[in-house]
Amino acid sequence: MMKLLIKIKTGAPWLVSLGLALMLVFGCSLQTKAQVNLDPNGISSLYWPFTTGSYAGDNIEFSQCDGWGITGENGLGYHGGGNHVAGDYYSEDWALCGGNAANSCGEVINSPMSGEVIFAGFQNEDFGGQVIIKKENFALRIAHLDTVSVSNGANVIEGTKIGYVGDEGTTNCHAHITLYKNIGSPGYNGHLTGLSLLQGGYSLTATGFSDVIKQSYKDTFAANFDFTADILASEPVPNVCNVHPNIQYAFATANSIKLKWGSISDASSYSVSIGELGFYQSGITGTELTVVNGNLQPATTYSVVVCLDCNNEQPYCTGGQVTTGSTDTGNCPPSSISVNAEHTAITISGLSPSNGYIARYTESGTSNWRDTDITDFNVTSNSIIVDNLTGGASYDLEVLRQCGGNTWSLATVVNNIQLVSAGELPVNVVGITCGVVEASGTITVNDLIVEGCEVTCAASQEVIFSTGFEVQSGGVCNAYINDMPSGSGNQRMATADVENDSEAKNTFTVYPNPHQGQFTLQFGEGMDEEGTLKIFDPQGRLFFLQNNVSTGQPISLNLSGSGKGMYFIYFITKSGTEVRQVVYE
Repeated sequence: MMKLLIKIKTGAPWLVSLGLALMLVFGCSLQTKAQVNLDPNGISSLYWPFTTGSYAGDNIEFSQCDGWGITGENGLGYHGGGNHVAGDYYSEDWALCGGNAANSCGEVINSPMSGEVIFAGFQNEDFGGQVIIKKENFALRIAHLDTVSVSNGANVIEGTKIGYVGDEGTTNCHAHITLYKNIGSPGYNGHLTGLSLLQGGYSLTATGFSDVIKQSYKDTFAANFDFTADILASEPVPNVCNVHPNIQYAFATANSIKLKWGSISDASSYSVSIGELGFYQSGITGTELTVVNGNLQPATTYSVVVCLDCNNEQPYCTGGQVTTGSTDTGNCPPSSISVNAEHTAITISGLSPSNGYIARYTESGTSNWRDTDITDFNVTSNSIIVDNLTGGASYDLEVLRQCGGNTWSLATVVNNIQLVSAGELPVNVVGITCGVVEASGTITVNDLIVEGCEVTCAASQEVIFSTGFEVQSGGVCNAYINDMPSGSGNQRMATADVENDSEAKNTFTVYPNPHQGQFTLQFGEGMDEEGTLKIFDPQGRLFFLQNNVSTGQPISLNLSGSGKGMYFIYFITKSGTEVRQVVYE
């Protein structure tokens, strides 16, 4: 008789006869009835994520245990202990124990729950490679991955391979695993929801904040969990053959059809058929296909089907219809779309709110459009910002316009969009006490009175002194044009009360500064363009983000209860970036 090894929460293995064990059959795979259960008020049950070894147990000496264990400050940690070094409550760092921690790197890690991937890639908050999966009002983060095997927008199930354990962003091989609840709730004093931060790959940790904020973070987002809905490595994992591909979009021009679908498993292949053409192609390992066929007719509807190939198992398919465009583009005339490169964003203007748009972008020089570079826009204005890009990098961009149903036209193609690095952004100096301002671009000095101190402006292009600049008794102002070393474009700026600030026409002021928890941004009369407002806290983390900010009205912000210290305010427009510092005392 077959035996099935089932691990219960205490870590003690029980042998259960197959006749007594309750199982579900998925295609050719076996799975226990231990279900993933997300509990906002207790301990959630998740699927065992590793393919080799089993759980070593609670409170066992880490150097002597066997299998996978939770690292802690004092040896092996335990489920739900809240013993993580940082402020990620209930987070667990998993590694092979018994002196094998270094062997953890390269181990496959699977998804502990089903859901939608809302972030997949590398992020600079010491997480390294990470995957964040959303299900209902929960989200799960697995970080420090060496390789990420899924992409943004993918739908995964329990047991889907999401990557390989690594040491990216840390010093030792391990997987950082955190479960969050109530992600739709506002965090950090109501400025951003947990979901909006997670979609950018950012942390929800409260490290560096007051005890009140830490407790608020724990009560709002921290979710305790255990791997009790697991299948040990000796059992086959669920088969992906019972999942239908998710067609992200199907669009057509006059003589081509382009399909894009979400990745289910990087070990799977797909097939595509177009019935009216008699077209069929199998063994597709990517997640998109362009069909250019001389038999395609303009303004004609075709049926397309995408199937997941399952090694002689019954394939699972998803179908839809797409209509090719008209050669005269009568119902979808060309539009005048303009593209403007900024620091970490690309602004697309000239859009029509009545149409749907898809923007695809990738780093220049790559041969394929990656899944993580697909963004669907719900356009409600004539412009939109593609944000969270890498400053200094070069991108290629396609903008597709919906012409009714699944008919799309290629609105514009722009290659080699060069984003400026941080130091190349125009720096507008309104007032500094004393010190140095550096930029590898242009520095503009407005309404600056230097008295009793020394100010130095160093730029690689030019330093411009505008009306309002004055050096009084005891003051010294130096200006240099030189080649800045790579990475030296830090903008060090201390904002102070300046006599002529109220007359600044093309900038914004911050008052009061310093403040006791509340301050206001006041825009100048000549500042009449929308922009993106970003505020970073004293630890350098994104604290506040708002796109399409109008300069017509002052903006008041409340930091009460947040960490005190120096906050950096960035206002990014097509004309450049204004930077201010504000002190919370």
